[in-house]
Formats: sequence, C-alpha cells, structure tokens
Amino acid sequence: MALYASNNVVQQSWRYFTFLQIEALDGYDKEIAGNYLVYVLVRDSTGAVVALSHIQILVGDVASNDRVYTCNSDSELFDTPMDKVVSVKKRNRTLPLKMICTDGSGNVMGAGDISAPIVQVLKSAPTEAVTEDDEEFLISGKGTDGNQFVFDPNTGVWQFNLKTKNFSGTGTYSISVAPGGTDVLLVSPTGTFVIQ
Repeated sequence: MALYASNNVVQQSWRYFTFLQIEALDGYDKEIAGNYLVYVLVRDSTGAVVALSHIQILVGDVASNDRVYTCNSDSELFDTPMDKVVSVKKRNRTLPLKMICTDGSGNVMGAGDISAPIVQVLKSAPTEAVTEDDEEFLISGKGTDGNQFVFDPNTGVWQFNLKTKNFSGTGTYSISVAPGGTDVLLVSPTGTFVIQ
C-alpha cells in the first residue's frame, strides 16, 4: 500500500509515503499551505491498483482570495448520464461529466468565481457495469482537451467530455475532481467506467 499526496498550490508537485509511515504527513512544508489531495492506493503483485480512496486535507489557513466550494454535494456523483457505472465497448466514446459547484450559501460558482476544476482518472478495482454502452447513454464526438472542466454560463454547469480512446487498457477506471489553483473543494463527485 502507498500514500500519495499532491498540493494544488504547486501543480504537479507529488510527495510519496509508504502506508505504514503516515506520520510522514506531518513532514509537509508548512510554508506551502493549501488543499492537499491524499490518495491511498492498494496494488496487487502486478502493480495494478485494486483499491483506491482519497481524502482532502487543508494545511494552513484559507487565504482571503481562496474560494471554498462544493460540487454536486447532494449526490456526490456526476449528473446523469454518468451517475452510474458505464460499460464502454467502443473506444471512440466520450463520457459527459457534469456538475454544479456552489459556495456555502448555495450560490453557483462559475468561471469568474473559481479556477477551473480538474478531472483525474485512475485505474481502480474491478467492478460490474450497470449500464450498457449505447448511443443514448454516451455522447459521441470530440472530447474536452486538457484536464480542466469548462463552465457553461447559460446552464450553470461545469462539464468535461472525457475521451475513452485515451485509455488503452481494459479494466475499471475511477474519476474524481480536484480543485484548480488554491481553491478549496470540500465535496466533489466521483464516477466509474469499465472498458471491455
């Protein structure tokens, strides 16, 4: 087992700790405050991830210019159609990940309020898909470039169209959301898809 953490203040800055040395979490540079995403990964003998969990830890005080928000806090899943485990049989599919982000008062947080949230995908433990791969469930066409959600001011929805052709191996994949910049994301949706 291993513990992985990233601080969103310094993008792409990863620190690695063994699961049995959790006290190493106290070794974070306290000069770099921010919202740390901490992942616990369990790998099998081949190195494949068979279990995944993540929590968020706020280190230091929230700066006055940092935004604290939640996304889809009522369900903790992406909006339909990605509120179920999806089975993908055709590699040219695009999975629409949709969510609404709000502040503590319930006000919608758009592109002018927060940095664009970031999509994260990791291979995870096998699971059974509950939805068939069909034209009605999965949209076709071009996906979103990069790894940032895009805000639609007309609907108040943040959306990321995930291209499944980017994932070459069969198996189960877990989708999560990370805050952009130094924003603090308290609750975010998750999703799962299976490539057959």
